[in-house]
Amino acid sequence: LNAVLRTSFPDDAARPDAAWVAALDGLAAAARRHYRAFVYDDPDFLPYFEQATCIGEIAELKIGSRPARRSAARSIEELRAIPWVFSWMQSRHTLPGWFGIGSAVNEFLAARPDGLAMLREMYRTWPFWTTLIDNAQMILAKADLVIARLYADLVPDQALAGRVFDRIAAEYRATVDAVCRIAEQGSLLERSPILKTSIERRNPYVDPLSIIQLVLLKRLRAGEGPREELVNGVLESINGVASGLKNTG
Repeated sequence: LNAVLRTSFPDDAARPDAAWVAALDGLAAAARRHYRAFVYDDPDFLPYFEQATCIGEIAELKIGSRPARRSAARSIEELRAIPWVFSWMQSRHTLPGWFGIGSAVNEFLAARPDGLAMLREMYRTWPFWTTLIDNAQMILAKADLVIARLYADLVPDQALAGRVFDRIAAEYRATVDAVCRIAEQGSLLERSPILKTSIERRNPYVDPLSIIQLVLLKRLRAGEGPREELVNGVLESINGVASGLKNTG
């Protein structure tokens, strides 16, 4: 009803300032560059993704109308969007929802002495920018890098895992800092206490499911135990984590 009413009346809202649009175009280009440099251009990224998430096991879930990949090729380009996001949610990285924002904002602020004031004014008065920042807050709050580091332990090459995880953690910290500065908050979701409390209360119940999933993944990948039982256990844990986090793909 809200959406119908909003689109049924003349649009009298003020158009965003041209300088704001230009600023957002620059931020989008910078965020995309940082994201692609990591996800597509870093040779360590794909092995980390395949081993530190349950992307292979998610493909066995009977919940989709299509395969997880468009072909058998092992590449990011061949992976479909839903399993891509789903696997990062399961491993508590939540990477697709925020990676690149922190670096882009830091670049913008380094080049613009008045940049922070502009981004704050945009947040207060431009619904599009407000929604983008608030969505980033939500998905950042659902991340848990302590649990995510345990998933990184699934990677046989721990030197590679450390390099990739450290880069993820650094971008996470930069993005949390950028979002809080723009929203003029001391912490994520400071002005959304109901959502913040909901996430804080749910996450401790999800953590044991993640630990169970980690144990089962290690045993499954090492061939320790009956495969069918281990696969079923992993799939049950995937359903449980998804239900607890309230996000899939």
